[in-house]
Amino acid sequence: MMFSIRAKQELTMRAQHQLPLRFLAVDYYRIRNKVAVSLPVSGLADASVPVRGFTAVYPWSIWLLWSLEDRLLTLGEHVEASGDAQAQVVVESELFALTQWRTFRGGARIDLPCSHAMRILWTALTQWHWVNASLRELLEKTVRRIVDDVQRFSDKDFAQFDSVQQLLLDESVSRRLHNIPVIGTCMLALAARAVTHPAADRLDRRVNMLVMAILGLRTSGLTEGVSYDGYVLDFVADWLLVQPPSVRDPIVEHGSFGVWCRQAIDLGVPGDVMGTAPLGDVEPLEMSFVWSALSKLQRLCPGVTDVLAQLDVSRLRSDALRVWRNMADSVRKSGDAGNTWARNPHAVVMRTGSPEDQFAAVVGASVSPMGHIQADSGSIVLGMRKRWWIDDPGYQQYAQTTERDFTIGPTAHNTPVINGQGQVFKRAVILSEPGVKVDESGTMELTLDLTACYEPQSGVKKLERTVWMLPTGSHVVICDVIDTVAPALVAWHWHGHADLYWALNKTGVSLVDSDMGDVLHIMSPQLRTTATSIQRLPGSRGQKTLVSSVFATERVAVWWVFSRTEALPVCELQKNVFVVDGHPILLGDRLDGVAETLSLLPTEVPPLQVTAVRKGRIVTAVCHVNKKRFPGDVEFAFYLMSGESKIQVLWYSPSAQVELQVPDDIDLHTLKVHGFVRNKADHTRKLMKAVQVLG
Repeated sequence: MMFSIRAKQELTMRAQHQLPLRFLAVDYYRIRNKVAVSLPVSGLADASVPVRGFTAVYPWSIWLLWSLEDRLLTLGEHVEASGDAQAQVVVESELFALTQWRTFRGGARIDLPCSHAMRILWTALTQWHWVNASLRELLEKTVRRIVDDVQRFSDKDFAQFDSVQQLLLDESVSRRLHNIPVIGTCMLALAARAVTHPAADRLDRRVNMLVMAILGLRTSGLTEGVSYDGYVLDFVADWLLVQPPSVRDPIVEHGSFGVWCRQAIDLGVPGDVMGTAPLGDVEPLEMSFVWSALSKLQRLCPGVTDVLAQLDVSRLRSDALRVWRNMADSVRKSGDAGNTWARNPHAVVMRTGSPEDQFAAVVGASVSPMGHIQADSGSIVLGMRKRWWIDDPGYQQYAQTTERDFTIGPTAHNTPVINGQGQVFKRAVILSEPGVKVDESGTMELTLDLTACYEPQSGVKKLERTVWMLPTGSHVVICDVIDTVAPALVAWHWHGHADLYWALNKTGVSLVDSDMGDVLHIMSPQLRTTATSIQRLPGSRGQKTLVSSVFATERVAVWWVFSRTEALPVCELQKNVFVVDGHPILLGDRLDGVAETLSLLPTEVPPLQVTAVRKGRIVTAVCHVNKKRFPGDVEFAFYLMSGESKIQVLWYSPSAQVELQVPDDIDLHTLKVHGFVRNKADHTRKLMKAVQVLG
């Protein structure tokens, strides 16, 4: 069935569902709360309702307006398409109620609820011919009221800038170009133009300046992640499509515009382009605005229409359905087979295999200054058959709960955690410029230097991650080269999709799709995996995690292999070649000529290792015991030393991790920790290890 026909049918079905409802369903999915609001909606949500884990006011009205906009645009477009008199009465009533709101913003800015309220009114004025004269007059009056009320906030943010260059030189430019003020100014300009407001020309020039500034900064890495970039693009699209060619063409022809449009497509999971790679801060199901944007812009973005015809119409917002309702279908072509890669400000993606059975690897590489974009450089998700099998939380829980720790803590991503510390900076450097190297065999290689992503007290001297996607269509190989200033505990956390099943095998674990029978094997030829390695971390929404760690006493290269072949992969490490199922990965000089010294890690760690990391004047000390070498119930003691003097003594207790306080008069460069372990039943069996304090 033609996509436009499916879109029309979806719009009709959705309208028939919405028409008799007496309540608006609002899903506050971030905080697991579903609220029914009486129709017609009489105003913004009550902002005083508290939320567990939040000290600030929760922005209840954002989700309220998302739901209200989709409802009214569904019904209004249904009336436009069918002339349904009953639906028209309902929409007229609810539009009238909207015009009676006392206020459309929750604070001293053009916030997101205000922008969506303006878009509802703007759509009714500019897209629906059925709106009668009296209602149109009331809508125009309301729009003028909003424009007069909120343009001062846009002026406060941007009136001082006369050019793109002047804006780009502002030290707060990334904050100014955050999604909320950009969306607000786009919608303000559209609203002003719709009612021939005196500020319309000035506001159009301002939006043009903002969009050109965003395009310029995207070349150096500015992004808010796929969903929020798409959110902004949706409002930019509404504005762009009503601009003359003299304004529109320089934007569309900018080198960053096509990358912005294709970002979501490039990062879609094989088999479901709407399933965005869960890196950074994305909500592909809940924030589908990007697909509205691309539906509107498809005539300006060559090749996009063919991809959009694969979308699930049931997941599109109503303004996207409006676009498709008015389009004629063209002949679709299938995607190209083979190995491909793409790079955008958010990540690097590699794909191999036929269009019907692709294997995709997406690697975080963001250096964006936007605060809600996480420090997840080098973290990888692997996708096939409509799922990201190697997964990531892919969002940030703002409530102060264990879920927040899971989504942004050190175990949230799968890059190495060093002495309990994950990445805190977005400073990755792609060494395999311009992005991915492809050799004669078709093997794709991406190398990132992640050293600067860690704080100095983590003890990281050098950390590089290389990802290879083999031309077999079934293998991804990762090598982490880790060098620390002192022996360090290194840990990995590989999250699996919540709907998959886990199975131990003789070399690692396998993720299994119980419906299709597909399998993804995960293994490291250097690290042992047991049943206790598979954990559900606190705060997880259902994902389980393969947790592996090793105490590294020297520079090491740790290998991980992911294979979707039926048989378990066979790996071999030679002098300067790593071989997987007979396919060689040539290391060359990638390891600075020391590849021959990087052997597999020992199969058994020493009986006792100690780590000590300082942050401020607090030293966190941990004893790591090899239970095979030191069995039985044990207890631990710690000395904090300055030179040969004891500063603090914590006598034996069951706690393997403690915090030690450094007095103000002690030189921080002289600190050491002595860690002790002894058998609880036989105190003569004990060990001690002394280490320098890092930090």
